[in-house]
Amino acid sequence: MRGVISAISSFLSSKSQEHSTTLLTTAREISSSLAGVRFSDIVPPDQEAEQHAREHLDANDDLVGQSEELLQKREMEGLEDMLQRLTAGSASTSSQGRPTREDVVRLKEGILNLSGQLGLDHTLV
Repeated sequence: MRGVISAISSFLSSKSQEHSTTLLTTAREISSSLAGVRFSDIVPPDQEAEQHAREHLDANDDLVGQSEELLQKREMEGLEDMLQRLTAGSASTSSQGRPTREDVVRLKEGILNLSGQLGLDHTLV
């Protein structure tokens, strides 16, 4: 989806029509929203894998390093969230929290709508 909206933005940037300016603004907003989406935001947690990891942690202390990696990843995501809240223009998005699957579906619909307005034919998975 990021690649498609990037291509649409590039295409619209090369046009100088007034109608294209409105579409370009929409494309840039979608692109900006997609930039803030993480895989962990839209994929539900794998309960079976987490349970399996807990069983191994209980049985073997050698796997503590793996859980530390997960903790470090979560800490890094927390720092990224904090930095995003500090950047200019992101005050409205930070109050909403992390993007959800529904947000991504709406963004996908926006991309498909833009594509239709431009007469482009493609499908997004």
